[in-house]
Amino acid sequence: LCDVMAQCDLEANTITFSAAISACEKVSQWEMALQLSDVMTDTKLESNTRTLNLVVTACEKACKWETILQLCASMAHRTVDSNTTSLSASIGACERLGEWEKAVCCMSAMAQINWKCLSFL
Repeated sequence: LCDVMAQCDLEANTITFSAAISACEKVSQWEMALQLSDVMTDTKLESNTRTLNLVVTACEKACKWETILQLCASMAHRTVDSNTTSLSASIGACERLGEWEKAVCCMSAMAQINWKCLSFL
C-alpha cells in the first residue's frame, strides 16, 4: 500500500490504512488486515479504535480467537481505547477457547471503562 501510494505521490495515513483494512475485513482477508495493522505500527502511523476493531472483526469472521485476544491486549500498549466491539469480541473468543478467567478480565475491563454489561436473567 505504501509503495503504491508513494508511486502516485500520495502519503499513506490512518484514513487510507483504515479504508484498506475495512476492505480486507469485508472480504474476509484477516491475514492482510493484520499485516496492514502491523505496517501501520512499523511506519509509526497511529492506529485508532476503529482501525483495530476492523482487524478484530476480520479475525472474528475467520474464527482466529487467539489473535483477537492478542490484538485486544495490544490496544493498551498502543494507547488505543477498547470499546464494546473489541471487548465483546474478546469475551466471545474466551468463550470459544474455554478461557473463562480471561472472559472475567474482559468483563472487568468493560466495567472500568463505564460500558454497561447486559445480564440476561
